[in-house]
Amino acid sequence: MAKATKVAKQTKQYNHYPASVVNESLKRGESKRFQILSIARDTVTGERIYPTAVNVPSVDRIYLDNGESYDIAAVKRERPGGKVETIEIWFRSESAGQLILNGDKAEDRELFEFLTLSNFNESNPNRDLGVSPIYKFIDPVKEAKSKIADRKELRQAVALLDGMKDKDVIELALSRGWKGTEDINVLRDKVEAFAMDKPGEFLKSVTYSNKAILATLNEALQQQVVKFDGRSHKFSWASTGEAIVPVPRTSDKMEAFVAWVINDDKGETVLAEIKKQLKKG
Repeated sequence: MAKATKVAKQTKQYNHYPASVVNESLKRGESKRFQILSIARDTVTGERIYPTAVNVPSVDRIYLDNGESYDIAAVKRERPGGKVETIEIWFRSESAGQLILNGDKAEDRELFEFLTLSNFNESNPNRDLGVSPIYKFIDPVKEAKSKIADRKELRQAVALLDGMKDKDVIELALSRGWKGTEDINVLRDKVEAFAMDKPGEFLKSVTYSNKAILATLNEALQQQVVKFDGRSHKFSWASTGEAIVPVPRTSDKMEAFVAWVINDDKGETVLAEIKKQLKKG
């Protein structure tokens, strides 16, 4: 692959970054697209709703791994006296929230370089994470691969759904922290919606090796066999108040509880007692 060429106009203040930071360029005969991120969906029709107009700042600062930083701008022209006029950058609803750049236009080639380097570009792997992204670069090949992978996940999720018995539905629901006492039809509806909306997350939840333990511990909380105190970040027996284990505040409390049950010498005994009390209940 040929090395991308730096094309940005340099002024006294802007665009003095080394050519090595330019990894991709817009060439003559090409067109490339950027897509706004703030897209909503109509809750009834499911159609995309694009903001009327979103402006992207045409001035930014980039930081290199060696500690150097450079002010960049989408320079339109430099006027006498050094005053810089920048290109106005707008994403509009009439273009479906996209900005399509034409490689046969010099200004578009320069704008492409700015947009790829900007911290507002979600697709920029070197962007400042302290800046909220506004748009992303649309890579047709990556998008196609992503859609293929998404459809594969959906097919796998549907296949697993078809084989889930009621007890599997309840266990998954409990492992997600949902109330296991709800009607099985309500739970199955939730599980199916989860699988269709977030098939990747559904697959991870179904195949989670400690799902049964997590479901049991969540059920114990729901049935008040154990309780969790947010101040002390500690699990205790609900009936006696006796402490079971404190968990780190930096961890998800249930993940930490599961890890303790699996790894601590007392974990197996505690889990057995929880199961015993749940059966009594």
